[in-house]
Amino acid sequence: MERFILILLEFVLLIAPLTYFGVQLIKKRTVDMFNPILVFPIAFSLFYFWPHLYYALVRDTRIFVDSPDLALVTLAYSIIALISFYVTYVLTMHFLRNTKWSLQKQQKLHKGVMPYVIIAFSVIGLFSLILFGLKTGGLLYYITHLNLTISLTKGKMYFVWGILLFRTSFLLHFIYVLSMHKSLRSLPNPLKKLLLLHGVTTALIVAIIGSRIIILSFIIELLVFTYYMVYRFSFKLVFLVATTSFALFVIVFGAWRNYGWQQDKGIDISFAKFLRIELTERLGVRLFENYFDSTKNFAYVVKYTDNGIPIQYGRTYLALLVQPIPSKYRPIITLPLDESMKPLRSRGGDYRGIDPLLGELYKNLLGYGIVFGLGLMGVFYAVAYKMLVVNNVDKRSPAMYMIYGILVYSLFFWLRGAFVGHTSIILMDLLPLVFVTSIVKLNNEHFN
Repeated sequence: MERFILILLEFVLLIAPLTYFGVQLIKKRTVDMFNPILVFPIAFSLFYFWPHLYYALVRDTRIFVDSPDLALVTLAYSIIALISFYVTYVLTMHFLRNTKWSLQKQQKLHKGVMPYVIIAFSVIGLFSLILFGLKTGGLLYYITHLNLTISLTKGKMYFVWGILLFRTSFLLHFIYVLSMHKSLRSLPNPLKKLLLLHGVTTALIVAIIGSRIIILSFIIELLVFTYYMVYRFSFKLVFLVATTSFALFVIVFGAWRNYGWQQDKGIDISFAKFLRIELTERLGVRLFENYFDSTKNFAYVVKYTDNGIPIQYGRTYLALLVQPIPSKYRPIITLPLDESMKPLRSRGGDYRGIDPLLGELYKNLLGYGIVFGLGLMGVFYAVAYKMLVVNNVDKRSPAMYMIYGILVYSLFFWLRGAFVGHTSIILMDLLPLVFVTSIVKLNNEHFN
């Protein structure tokens, strides 16, 4: 009974901001669909609510069967996390209500240099893709062995970063076009076709990398940018894109990777039949034990922290500082574990997934880490939303909206975890974009 009461309380906290903005829509008031106070509960529910509901109603995960009280503890911490984010976000927005802070700067270079930057990034991206293919046994081999992505990309992250510059080139192309023209409709047909070709090519290249989070981040980033700069589409369209992307890249794409492991075991079955089995017999298990396993892994962290996993006091975040160093020379910062933990953390163990945000915060500072970490996140997103969106209404700088798009998908990344690995991917996207847009004048002069 206590478990369902906590699940209900979490549901109320998650639905409260959505209900408030829903009422505003009914009253015909303008609602920003990508306001953090709307995005956060949606993202949070994906990783910390729906799994709990599935475990309680359909099939409990092993960790909760072995230790039933852990379900109550993780639910309680999830509720604390929600409250921490809400309180600091609302208070920060209230404090900043009359401020005019903005990231707008007086860029020095004329936008005429942008085509050369776009071409340069595109060339680097294609060259990196070719080298990456040569070093992984060929692109065809890589695509048909996405189950081996981790081992095939090991030591080749600089090539992945280079490939992602092709994605940056398209984003800069999109920004450049909207800084030169009032709308996409006013763009000459040849330039429209060029932008479309660039976008389709980018989508294919991003898909080749084989990382679902990179593919989904690209979709979210474009949705946010298009929403603010091109067309304020409806919630129905966002829901359609979200569900289609979920079905294609989480379920089907995930099944393709799992299919590769089955083939390696010598199982002779077609992918169509394997996909049908995944959808009809193992969908719930796949979703909440493998894909959205943050709740399960958080429970393992709570159970074993200070009981096999030493309290880290911020140590795990040091790994982010050495990420740019090539793996061959990088100092190894690993999690010290007792011998009893090694079977659990091994590839075949029960606790073999990544540590989610709540788990990593707990592992470093126990419950205080969750309060502090989610509170800090609320402050960060309030400041970012105020600077990049609210104070950008008059100038309508395309670059500011593109950067905000990165922060929107980052919210999903960080809630899921792991913080260090996902932050590295975010920086691969963010740093080149920020660098170029900070020195090249790209404000939309038609709206100034």
